[in-house]
Amino acid sequence: MRTSRFWGERPSSCCRRAGLARGQRGSSPPRYQNMLERMQTRSEVRIHWSALERALAFCSWENTKPDGDEHSIASFPFVENDYHYRILLGFGDACECLGPPHIRAEMGRRARGMAALYEGQ
Repeated sequence: MRTSRFWGERPSSCCRRAGLARGQRGSSPPRYQNMLERMQTRSEVRIHWSALERALAFCSWENTKPDGDEHSIASFPFVENDYHYRILLGFGDACECLGPPHIRAEMGRRARGMAALYEGQ
């Protein structure tokens, strides 16, 4: 029988202890969920349709609205740290941060820093 990498348990035993059905994911404990909600900022991003499916891994369909034929505007849950900036930068030119202004400015600064690596070649 296959075991999980944690404590030699079978994959389903952790789910049973948590009262979850197989394949169902649990949520963060309430104290961590509240802390995460306090840290999050809603960032508005304009996403090209070619990257929308990938963006939906980070925001729900209900938080998107069409913007012309090729783009959508999404309300993206954002924590101001390198991890989240790199997620948005990973979309390349298929994503534009519209706001809040301080996040847009930091995205621009980081994008200019990336472009500087390739200038003069």
